[in-house]
Amino acid sequence: MKVLILGCGPAGLLAAHAASFMPDVEIKVVSKKRPSELFGCQYLHGPIPGLILPTTTVHYLLNGTEEGYATKVYGSRLMAGQVSPAALHGTHPAWDLREAYRQLYDWYESSIEDCELYPDTIPDLLTHLQPDLTISSIPLPVLCQREEHAFRSQDCWALGDAPERGQSVPVPCPADTIVCNGDPDTGWYRVSNVFGYKTAEWPGLRPRPPFTGVVPFSKPLATTCDCWQPDLVPQANPSILRVGRYGTWTKGVLSHEAFNRTIAVLNERVSR
Repeated sequence: MKVLILGCGPAGLLAAHAASFMPDVEIKVVSKKRPSELFGCQYLHGPIPGLILPTTTVHYLLNGTEEGYATKVYGSRLMAGQVSPAALHGTHPAWDLREAYRQLYDWYESSIEDCELYPDTIPDLLTHLQPDLTISSIPLPVLCQREEHAFRSQDCWALGDAPERGQSVPVPCPADTIVCNGDPDTGWYRVSNVFGYKTAEWPGLRPRPPFTGVVPFSKPLATTCDCWQPDLVPQANPSILRVGRYGTWTKGVLSHEAFNRTIAVLNERVSR
């Protein structure tokens, strides 16, 4: 079986790792060949077979209300039931995503073909390689074939510890803790300190925070794109399995789900 992975970020390499558990599989990863920089609160919500990872228990706290948090981050209290404090409050186990990604990149680097991907190059790539299964973790707008499709997202700012750059987060946070803040008088909306790596995030609805190293990023929310989805567009052939938050352009998608989803789809195909 030939499995093509688009993207070499955490979700893409977790999908490649899942494919490696199948017998007689040929894995090719097509992507810009460079490790992704991980911003924001990054950890795995479940274990990954074959990886030996540090684990901890994360404490998720909320200052203020879910409505205040939703208004601060998204500009609407109607998002209150969909924000992370609503789903992840309390304590839960965590696995080190940064260490997982370091291991995965070392293992699968030789399978990565350095290539810049664009919407108009995807069809030719699939025609040339003829994979049995294509899995995409690249930002979905790069995969989309129709200009009328919409992509909703929320702009934010982030800063992470980077000792090699002399960069550190100025917001205090206890170890193994994530603090979400719905107080409108506090600039940041989330600060985390997990596996010794601290990050802070600010809403893009406000001006850029006055700290060196702050970078902009977008949180995908939803899309109308149905390209390469045969269940939605019967004439779509071949189909592409989407994984990861950016690959699916869906809020609430977790990194470890890329591994689990890939395993499920491959097992289904083998059992046919």
